Amino acid sequence: MLGSVLFYVVIAVLIFGVLIATHELGHFATAKLLGVQVNEFAVGMGPALWKKEKGETLYSIRALPIGGYCAMEGEDEESDNPRAFGRASGWKKIVILCAGAFMNFLTGFVLILILFSQATGFVLPTIDGFLEGYGVEDSGLQPGDVVYSLDGHRIYNYNNLTFFLGRAGDTLDFVVLRDGEKVRLDGVEMPLQARTDEEGKTTYLRWISVGREIIPATLGSKLLYSWYNSLDFVRTVWISLGDLVSGVVGLRDLSGEVCIVTTISQVGTQSDTV
Repeated sequence: MLGSVLFYVVIAVLIFGVLIATHELGHFATAKLLGVQVNEFAVGMGPALWKKEKGETLYSIRALPIGGYCAMEGEDEESDNPRAFGRASGWKKIVILCAGAFMNFLTGFVLILILFSQATGFVLPTIDGFLEGYGVEDSGLQPGDVVYSLDGHRIYNYNNLTFFLGRAGDTLDFVVLRDGEKVRLDGVEMPLQARTDEEGKTTYLRWISVGREIIPATLGSKLLYSWYNSLDFVRTVWISLGDLVSGVVGLRDLSGEVCIVTTISQVGTQSDTV
């Protein structure tokens, strides 16, 4: 058991290291492209296992696989070098600083695309039908409609639809795809309704039934849904930060590296293969 936990701790450390290294690679590539001098680009931290100087830059691989760094001239102190980071124009600084986050986004997209390479189909966020007794005649929604947006939120996948339905109020604004065209339906009354089963358990439902229509996983759809899921992950982070600020969730609901390692361990142990 201890050996299994240590294995996933090592995996988590390597994952963090790769993410940090790719982040720094974004800074490095844009700094070079925009003419800012880079003194050293390192993969890993600690003592150098290998290093080579090429031009003005020292490239190194270091002993601890916990990240890396891009040391630019004039980044942390004043420099008279005209190619120092501190002397670069404002837009160049912004591009260099934002390039790290962009590389993390691109890394996520590539990883999702690798995961989706084995997919056989993708689930569309479709309306399958309606629950009886809710007066849906005037809603304008039809079975087979693919939900494009809900209350202004772009619906990228099936899980998006169920998520935003759970957060919405009693009146919803839909944009659906019907026969290849967008149809806008504003002010659809869809309050949560309580239903109690035979065991006495009460659940709150809307009168909409979400379908699971599947489209084939072609190369184009794999690329498209990899992009959609990448955007969705970024939006999820933004929504989570909003919930934290607004008080929907508290600081005790946050988790850090320990929880990430625990999640990696749980997923790993539940998988059929390594």
